[in-house]
Amino acid sequence: MGIFDFFKKNKNIENDNGLNEIYLNGKLWQRFYKKNGKDHDRKEHYLSGRLFTLSIYDNGELVSITLYHEDGWVKEKKEGNLNFWYSDADTLMTYDEVLRKILEKRETEENLRLTAELANKKFRQLGKSFESAIIDIDKHIKSNIESRIKEEGVFFINDFAFVDDDYPNPYIWFTGKHDNIEYAKGEKRV
Repeated sequence: MGIFDFFKKNKNIENDNGLNEIYLNGKLWQRFYKKNGKDHDRKEHYLSGRLFTLSIYDNGELVSITLYHEDGWVKEKKEGNLNFWYSDADTLMTYDEVLRKILEKRETEENLRLTAELANKKFRQLGKSFESAIIDIDKHIKSNIESRIKEEGVFFINDFAFVDDDYPNPYIWFTGKHDNIEYAKGEKRV
């Protein structure tokens, strides 16, 4: 850091190849790497000075995402169709806890709208260089709902199997065979 960097208004580092850092109100908001203009390797989001999410990308493709509790322990982790949800540090949720949380997590049109509005507010605070990131809220909602309708695969939370094939109805447990393993009401059949 040079002597005059202290007076620089915008501390952001923006590159198409290498490290990028975005600051919001003087605090680190995002740190990520790009390769040929695409997200690559780690992408960290910070909230009030603490790591909030860590995403791993491979040449623009999301590989995994980890959400952290405010106390620093892993709250959720997603890799492909595998999901891990924790009730506290190093303790995976039980089947009943997962079922309860699934019903709470369902994205509603109202939640999608609120999330998009909050994101737009943040982008506006960041200024002109982020105008292209402003979200068209109605398109965002429509796209999320349409992608939900198409999502009919089995996904796993803490080794329990579920399906989401009839938006906006809740997720339901999976009964059937997946990867040569039989499931009854979402649990492995022994």
